[in-house]
Amino acid sequence: MDYQKAFDTLPHNQLISKLRVYHILDQVIYWIQSFLSDRAQQVVVNGEKSDLKPVTSGILQGSVLEPLMIVIFLYYLPELADSDVYLFADDTKIFNSMRSRSDIET
Repeated sequence: MDYQKAFDTLPHNQLISKLRVYHILDQVIYWIQSFLSDRAQQVVVNGEKSDLKPVTSGILQGSVLEPLMIVIFLYYLPELADSDVYLFADDTKIFNSMRSRSDIET
């Protein structure tokens, strides 16, 4: 599993839910919500700007929160996967036994 784009695709609402599971103080959760909210982006092509669109996923690149948020989000991955999951640093290996042809096709 490649985490290269993980920081870009992390859904804000799911991250906040994970923080609540860890019983993070409400004040800290509100601070992180504030950090993640009210962000927008636009694209400029040949001088033409698109409309601003809200950013609802990802962590600001270069932020000290980036690695911490990914670790918090991925902590429950082994419980969610119906397979053996091995996590080490930024690497994840998922193993599954194939018992039938339908296992291979799915």
